[in-house]
Amino acid sequence: MPHYAPLSAREIIRALSKLGFKIQKQRGSHIKLVKVNSKSIIVVNEKEISPGTLSSICKQAGITKEGLYRLVK
Repeated sequence: MPHYAPLSAREIIRALSKLGFKIQKQRGSHIKLVKVNSKSIIVVNEKEISPGTLSSICKQAGITKEGLYRLVK
């Protein structure tokens, strides 16, 4: 399994917006993203994302970690 560099919340939000996710609302440091015509809701905290949380975000978005890193770069 390859090692991935940590991602910031801004990088993840930018990558998910390329997939059609939009910011629905923000409360404090938590940002809720939703995808049009989908029930996917992803909550991102405004800091560096841990590997476990990144896996969860990828699973909810329906994308692999490799795919997410390609969108970020």
